Amino acid sequence: VAFMVDGVSTLLGTISDERGTYLPKSIRVPEFLPELLMVVFHLSSCDAFVVGACGHGEIAALVEGILHVPNEAPDYLGDDTLALLTWATLVRLTTYREVCIVLNEDFKGDPPADVQEFSGSLADLVALAALTYVSDYFVTTRVNLVHHCIVEAALSAIANTSVFAEDLCIHTSTRFFAVFERSAKSVNSRRGSRIGAVWLPYFLEIMNYIVQYQYATNSHMAYGILTRLAVFKELQTMTAEPAARLAAMAAPPSASPGGADPATPTPNGSASPRSECSAASADVLTESQVATWQRDLKQHLDPLMVLLDEVVPHLEAEVERRELTGPDEVKSLLPRSLLGLLPRPPAFVMRNLRYNELTHRACEHCLVADG
Repeated sequence: VAFMVDGVSTLLGTISDERGTYLPKSIRVPEFLPELLMVVFHLSSCDAFVVGACGHGEIAALVEGILHVPNEAPDYLGDDTLALLTWATLVRLTTYREVCIVLNEDFKGDPPADVQEFSGSLADLVALAALTYVSDYFVTTRVNLVHHCIVEAALSAIANTSVFAEDLCIHTSTRFFAVFERSAKSVNSRRGSRIGAVWLPYFLEIMNYIVQYQYATNSHMAYGILTRLAVFKELQTMTAEPAARLAAMAAPPSASPGGADPATPTPNGSASPRSECSAASADVLTESQVATWQRDLKQHLDPLMVLLDEVVPHLEAEVERRELTGPDEVKSLLPRSLLGLLPRPPAFVMRNLRYNELTHRACEHCLVADG
């Protein structure tokens, strides 16, 4: 196990080493990174490998290397293939408590090219990378099953780590609430059920875990929650709406009598642009599906509303009395503890990912694709 852990970490570490070297081409990145990621994906389901990586202190290097691999994708291999294997691997790793605790260590390396510079922990690195994929694939999840799986895996990885994440940085908080608000706003749109609404329970679950288990060390996340009372009130209203009414609102619009069919060729021979509710995603939500979504939403929303109802009025009064304007000044007024304010913490859920058709196909692409 030690031999395998050391070998995998060394090979993945060449990506960061190559980016940090002063001498051009003094370090060569292996050409078999996709195959290596596939191997790590399989090893991540092996208890002995993960425990061995934790015992040898290689988890940090392993996670960093995994996140760098999609940016090194060869031209003949699609980005989605490596992204799917990356987040499938990270979901499996973050089901281990030992891994999540290691992620609280400071991150001192170079973030992937698509992740902003930040000062924080490895948990921040995972969260920022995950939110990048969620934001990029936010709309296409309704028509692309691979993108849907990537976003679900990315949010599951954040949810797994949020139970143990301490002192998430302000960059993570800002990005998290930007994507959360984007998801919340889409609920009121006619196509909300197909884009943002499905991910709202994940966001609320993450916030609920942070508030219940790691509130004392996460002032940035707590401040973000307390300053969005209007958003949460609106979501609370949605949970009280009749499920049948919401299902009817989310139904795809029928074609207008004089309008052209989306798939009908236009005079110039090209297909006319499809509407947001295209034939590929025009499945009708049932009342039971909407009711289940409302139940999940309410389950994670209720503790947050208790927090908001108890803390926000006192916080606003104190801010007005002291005439404070800066967020750092306001954060200093946040309660040091929520003991006695919130209901009993829920039993947290650690999500894992089984082998499935999409991961099998991604592994097949890594092996069969030829440049």
